[in-house]
Amino acid sequence: MPIPRALLLLLVVILAACAGPGDLPSPIVAPPAGASAAAAVYQQVSPAVAFIETVDSTGSGALLLDRYVITNAHVVWPYTRVRVVFPDGAEFADASVRGWDLTADLALIGPLDTAITPLPLADGEDLPIGSELYLIGYPDEYEAFPQPAMTRGILSRLRQWETGGITYVQTDAAIAGGQSGGVLVTERGNIIGISGFMYGDSFALVASMADMVDRLQALAGGKSADPAPTQPPARRFQGTLDNVWSTAVYRIVAPPDTTVDIEVASDADLKYTVLDIDGDPTLEVDDVISGAEQGAVTLTPDYAPYFLVIEQFDETRSRFTVQASADLIPFPDAEDGRAAVWDDWLAGTIDYPGDYDYHTLTLHAGDLVQIDVDSLQIDSFVQIFFLNEWENYQAWNDDDGSGIYGENARLIYQAPADGEYVITVSAYSYGGDIPVGGYFLRLTTAPPGSEPAPYGPPGEEEEEGSDEAHTRPARGQQ
Repeated sequence: MPIPRALLLLLVVILAACAGPGDLPSPIVAPPAGASAAAAVYQQVSPAVAFIETVDSTGSGALLLDRYVITNAHVVWPYTRVRVVFPDGAEFADASVRGWDLTADLALIGPLDTAITPLPLADGEDLPIGSELYLIGYPDEYEAFPQPAMTRGILSRLRQWETGGITYVQTDAAIAGGQSGGVLVTERGNIIGISGFMYGDSFALVASMADMVDRLQALAGGKSADPAPTQPPARRFQGTLDNVWSTAVYRIVAPPDTTVDIEVASDADLKYTVLDIDGDPTLEVDDVISGAEQGAVTLTPDYAPYFLVIEQFDETRSRFTVQASADLIPFPDAEDGRAAVWDDWLAGTIDYPGDYDYHTLTLHAGDLVQIDVDSLQIDSFVQIFFLNEWENYQAWNDDDGSGIYGENARLIYQAPADGEYVITVSAYSYGGDIPVGGYFLRLTTAPPGSEPAPYGPPGEEEEEGSDEAHTRPARGQQ
């Protein structure tokens, strides 16, 4: 929903008056009238457009007031330290990631000690269709100290993601790999969005900055809904697993082509898996019923980063010890084990490739329930299991055709008996897109006459997913 000009001006005053050490007082200002040449826009904006580099990818960002750099979450995830370079050669080799918001695909880096003039934010939702827009960033960049590139397009239309509360600006300005996090600016050089999605070669969707104010302030204040890992790396950890659905996850930190030895020991029956950036297993170890599971994996750079996932076959709580020949960083996953919510949306996050969140609920025999999963960041996949006979009475759904991209999941399920059930939400991976992002889950009573899904597990073709046109541009590769 567009923000009225008067409300925007009031918001600027409020932000300035309330700004504290953790606030982000970048003003939202209505785009002024008039136009300037593309060269003038580039000259005005490009000095504050940052080149961002992680261990295995590159992207773009923009300097805001309070010296924070805004970018897409998928540019920096899962790293908490990145390299930032500006066009004048200013380099921040170990900049801190303040936080990320995986639902809005938003992240903040900094604050940085720089005198570069920051860029103003603007509400682009009141711009007329056909307004000229410019996208500035670092597509497919390989240089260590590059200069930003510029493309031009028009405002084609606005699209609403009502569940997420975000308006998207649709434009034909091209987004390429590495340009994620680049700025979409008006003819006067005001930022109206940060580039993120593309739909084939047809158009791009850019989240409106007018809807990002609260999220930016939360990130700047350290109140991210998706907290980044905070525990320091170590080579030995102890942990617990609550039940058969629980997992413990660690990111493996090692140089490319390193062979890492891993041991997980417990009195319970455990297994562990090493997943690559696509969520595909590169190592699975399940050799003993109890004791030490031991294995080794070589981490190739093309599929980094890698995650160690520990799970168990026991229904009761167990303890384990994990140790490796490389550093491990615990990766939080706060969504597991929550009760599903009736008649309202419950926010969740797929935190790492291969993650599945499980939610609990109680049903009675004959209950007909509709399960909806709404997301833009992931191609969602939903399953439900009856705990007493989960192999016989499970059901699933992938794409029901709803949502901006038609990739939302909707499952109609009829409970076979009274008892406890588990709903799992996961994501597909394809086309180089990272299967990480936020989603919303809702339970409702299915409309009368609804046809329930048949009982049974997904087939192989459903588990592997399909090749879709909707992706975030692949992160620039080094």
